[in-house]
Amino acid sequence: MKNSYIVILFITLIFACSEVKMDLIQPNNDLKEKGFIGKINLIEVTNYEVVEYKFGKPIFEKRYSKKEIFNKSGYTTKYNFIYTSKYVNRLDSTSKTYHNPNLGLVSKIIEHSETQYPPDKEKSILTLSQIFIIDSILNKITTSKTTDITNRKFYYDEYTNKRLSDLKRNPEIIKNFIYNPNEDRVSSYERNSLKELEVIKYDKKGRVLRTTKYDENGNENYENYLYYNKDIIVRDSTIKKKDKETTIIDFDSLGRVVNASSNKIPYDFKYQYDNNNINSSFDILKISRENSITLKKERVEVTLDSIGNIVEKVKTNMDTKKIVEKTNFKYKYY
Repeated sequence: MKNSYIVILFITLIFACSEVKMDLIQPNNDLKEKGFIGKINLIEVTNYEVVEYKFGKPIFEKRYSKKEIFNKSGYTTKYNFIYTSKYVNRLDSTSKTYHNPNLGLVSKIIEHSETQYPPDKEKSILTLSQIFIIDSILNKITTSKTTDITNRKFYYDEYTNKRLSDLKRNPEIIKNFIYNPNEDRVSSYERNSLKELEVIKYDKKGRVLRTTKYDENGNENYENYLYYNKDIIVRDSTIKKKDKETTIIDFDSLGRVVNASSNKIPYDFKYQYDNNNINSSFDILKISRENSITLKKERVEVTLDSIGNIVEKVKTNMDTKKIVEKTNFKYKYY
């Protein structure tokens, strides 16, 4: 179960990687970053897993759903995610208010999560409020404040799984942003004590090269490196020293993942696309790092609408020739 959970986290990282924003002002809006086309107001995503086959037909069970609302400039204003299984139930929601909605410059974020692990256990609930102070001349964030505003009597610590009283809610986090030529520094404080320093290095073109995080004692505990071909990210390498974990993700010229590896698992993932359409169908190969043998091959068939957005993904295990999951997409346009 633990190894399966690591794999799930790793695969999640692969597909989330292209959505990571190194700054709170983005060169592309959220829709473009995620590969969507047109002026979209709402995206609804529903995922189903095959739990068994009966009479030669797959029996689907809903696994998760997502709803995301965008403003007219293509930036996310609301996000909702619901995941259900026999192991865990989870709900995540985010709402964003913008200082400048055309630039994606955020002024407030509310994040809420509810987790039941296992599903019959009392919910662990967390709600965080993030307020951002903006320099209106530079259009940059100077300070952020994150506050635990959860309405609860008890909650469970997600790491120790212990029930804690409301008096032990998370401390307020203050972040100060300092902008220097080719370098940003973000200092995080809890109870007036420095807890983390994040240093972001840029090249002369303003592209992020390296992100390093230090703990309160000045020890380096996180490194991320981005490598480019012209202005396209072709490799994303992350080192988490505390977890002794290294992940490497390679991208093609369209920003699609082509290779992914982690030292936490003994195999790599290779992605092979049918054509140069950013939303083309593709194969996923699970390859042993020890002897380069293909351990598993999956096929993802993608159906597009008239303007090129995905309306359905169907994943098939090519060893068994059976469908394992499908994902449906619905859109509402401005």
